[in-house]
Formats: sequence, C-alpha cells, structure tokens
Amino acid sequence: MNKLTYLTPEEGPLPEKVRRALSLDVWGMPEREIKEACLRVQAGLKVLLGTKEPVAVSFAGIAEVQRRTLKAIFEPGDEVLVVEAGMQGLQFSDAAQACGLEVVALPVPWGRAVKPGEVENTLSRWPGIKAVLFPPVESSTGALHPVQEIAGLCRSFEKMLVLDATGFIGSHGCMTDAWSADCVLCASGPETMTPPGAVFTAFSHRVREKMRKTFAADTAFWLDPGKISPAEISAYPLLHVLPALDEALGTYMHQGMERASQHRESLCLMVRTGVEAMGLELLVHSDFARSLTSIKLPPGIDEKRLLQIARDDYSVVMSGGQGQLQGRILRMGHAGCTDWKDVLAGLLALHEAFVDCAGGSGSRDYLERAWLAYTSILDRKQL
Repeated sequence: MNKLTYLTPEEGPLPEKVRRALSLDVWGMPEREIKEACLRVQAGLKVLLGTKEPVAVSFAGIAEVQRRTLKAIFEPGDEVLVVEAGMQGLQFSDAAQACGLEVVALPVPWGRAVKPGEVENTLSRWPGIKAVLFPPVESSTGALHPVQEIAGLCRSFEKMLVLDATGFIGSHGCMTDAWSADCVLCASGPETMTPPGAVFTAFSHRVREKMRKTFAADTAFWLDPGKISPAEISAYPLLHVLPALDEALGTYMHQGMERASQHRESLCLMVRTGVEAMGLELLVHSDFARSLTSIKLPPGIDEKRLLQIARDDYSVVMSGGQGQLQGRILRMGHAGCTDWKDVLAGLLALHEAFVDCAGGSGSRDYLERAWLAYTSILDRKQL
C-alpha cells in the first residue's frame, strides 16, 4: 500500500526530523538540555507569533483555550464583535456566549472575506463593543480576512483585538505586536509543522498584567516554556513533545518566515492553476489564504465518494465541506512542509476521482500548467 499523502487543513505532513524527534525517549534528557530546549522553543514561538511577550503553551483543544482566554480577559455581559464567515467564526461566537459575553455577530457570506467598512460600520453602530474577535484565515472556506486593516480600526476605536490565527501563521506571517493584538491563539499542526494537540497563545502586555492571577492559579494549563524549570517540566505534557517542538520551530528560525510564506504562495498558485485548468471552480476568487484551497463541486458529484476514491485509489487524503458547505466543496491543504510533489499527487487524485464520479474534464495538461505556475512564481521571487 502506498504511503498516504495528507492534504487537509487539519492534517498534514510533518518534517522527517520532527517525526524522528517524536520518537525520542525524553525521560533521560539531562536538565541542562531540557532548559536549553525550553528557551529555544520560547524564542521560536515569539518569532512565529511576532511578539516580544512570552508565549503560553496549552495542551487542550482550541475551543477550550478560547473559553478560558475570553473568561479571563472579559467580564460577563461585555459586548464583543465576532466576524462569522465560516466554522471558525461560529466557534468564536460559541466560546464567547459560553463565557456569558454578549455577541454582536457580523455575518459574512461563506467564501468571502469581511470588508473593513463592514467592521467600521458595526463598531460605529455599537459603541459598547469592547473587542473584535475573528480568524484571519477561515479554514472552512479558505477566505483571508484583512487583519491589518481591522487591527487599525481596533486601534482607532480603542477596541481590543482577539485572533484565532490557526491556518494563518506559517503562510502569511503573524505580527501580534505590530497589530497591537491583545490575544492571538494558534493550534499546533501542519501549518506550524508542530505535533497536534497544543495551542500557542500570545498576549499583549496589558492583558498579561490583567491575567497575572490567572497564570499563577492555573500553571498546569498556561505553560511558559521560557520560565518552567527542568525539575518541574516532567510533570507536564510539554516534556513529551519538547524535542519535536524544538525541531519544528528551529526549522522556521533557520528557514525564515518570509521564505516559508513565499513557498506557501507558490504552492497555492500551483493548486489554483491546476484546478482551474481542470474546468473546476474555486470557492474564493480573491482574498484567499495560502494555506488551503476550496474547490466547488458541480451538482451531482458525491463529495464522500470522490474523497474515498482519492484516498483508496490514489493515497491522497483531502477534506470535504463543513457546515452549510458540506457536500458542496473540497478543501485541499498545502501548508507546513507540503511540497510540489504532494500537490501534484493531490491534483492527479482530484482529477481522476472527479472523472470516476462522472465528472467531465477534458483537460490533459492541468499538471503541466500547475507546474509552470509554481516555477514561474519561484523565478519571480529570485529576481
């Protein structure tokens, strides 16, 4: 059986050295090595999230971290604006409501990015809003929201800014401090080339001061790799994945965030060109993320059957639609250490499975056109 190629927003390949690090016996690590690794991990997380403040590591689901964060920052009854343009936005609303916050929802058609004017109008109409919550990349659609413009509006209106940057960080570059963001969360996984199961959270200085008691009272949840002592670390889950985190973040530090972002841009253009060459329609035509691509399915095409054929016959795993887009789109992820060979395999699997599901595609050169798009953008970056 061929090795599966994972091309989903939720699952993806990890670098080989990260996979090897996951298999290390961590119990025998000397305290000196543990301390040095913790300091490197903290330094790498600061670069990854674009902040000079300490970054907390939590071993819980992103929804649980959102709830604990919002509960610590806000008081019950506070009004928050949530951009609802997909499943991540809806998850933010659920977390806010679970904390007793009053949610002012800004619904946006799925597949479209929110417009800064829409956020500005809402803030003008609801002066009691204390914060704006949204994911810069909506992973259920692949839309890319204008985070820099919205951050500027938050500063102008003196509102707090809370972001779920999962799907954004490694492909576009996170700038927590430059945006004056109060909280930026990111789940580990293919986008960060780190093992799944952790959430990285950056807080502004003013929020960290407000949460000082929270950090002190819940040290088992809010881990600071830069401060935890080697003697204590064996009691926390961090020890189990410390070598893998160290390797993954070291790769980003060595490669550089700009180069990583350019690589994802090349893969994104490769996928979009290949899909359009097949005659299929993209869900997001502008303001699209570099980490994933959503592809519309024509009427009559069975999403589940297509995905099953791609997996069983071509060893490629992709994702279907979520929420209101279930059964209507496919999502192909191309983040982390995904390379051009993975994308070519994904495009081939998509085309052949689509044809097997009675889809019509007369294109014979979609792979060649995708490859030319990939090489052309690389050539431009080298000029």
